[in-house]
Formats: sequence, structure tokens, C-alpha cells
Amino acid sequence: MMTPNEAEKIINNYGAALGVGTNGTARLISLLPASKAKIRYAFYVYIAELVKNSQLTKEIGNNLVGAYIGLRSFIDDKKADKFNKIHRQIEEEVKTKNNSDIDTEEKKEYMDFIKEVYGIMADMAEINDYIRECQEDI
Repeated sequence: MMTPNEAEKIINNYGAALGVGTNGTARLISLLPASKAKIRYAFYVYIAELVKNSQLTKEIGNNLVGAYIGLRSFIDDKKADKFNKIHRQIEEEVKTKNNSDIDTEEKKEYMDFIKEVYGIMADMAEINDYIRECQEDI
């Protein structure tokens, strides 16, 4: 079992990883302080503790939800570097209105990643439902 203090430490370290610049949309999974599953679990432990102690304010809740959904952007380091390079090339295409030499398959793979990262509604609903359940249990 994870203690609330351990959960808070993991979330704080994860927050630091979120703050590292990406030069794109993908983040390096090697920056995570633990596995994605353990980080998700830390959110559940920490949120339950905050609710139990009446410390979960709207601002803290919004920050936790935002951080939770950011977990999707952490992927394999090599892929993250590749996707961030493609991201910069696409930005340049948009600025200059010139097509670059990005392979069509690479663009498709990148766009699939973008859809996954920005398909955050399920994660947002999941964590918000959990917060509500914790609040109802009190």
C-alpha cells in the first residue's frame, strides 16, 4: 500500500517532469519518477487523503486533474524525440506555407499520437468521477 506521503512525493516529482520543456508535444517517459500506473495510483491515494481531510479545494482539484491528464504525453524517448522533430517541422510548414519532406507515414503516426494525447476527455471524466466518489463517501 502506498501512503499519502509517498503519493504526494510521487505527484510532486511527476509535476517536476511535467515542467520540463519538450520542444513539441511529446514528453520523455524517462523523466517520470515511476510507471504511469504507479503515478495514477498516487493520484488516487493523494486525492482520497485530501478529500478525507477537507483539503481538496477547487484550485487544487483543477491542478490535479490537469496534471493527471498530462500523463498521456509521456511516451518512449526515441518516439518523443521523433514526434517533437515532426512537430517542429509541421510548425515550420505552417509558418512558411511550404511542404517539408516529412514522410506521409511519419505524419500519420504523429497525428495518431496527437489524437491520443488530446483525447483526454476519458481521463478527465475518470479522475473527476473519482473525486466525486471520494466526496460522496464522506
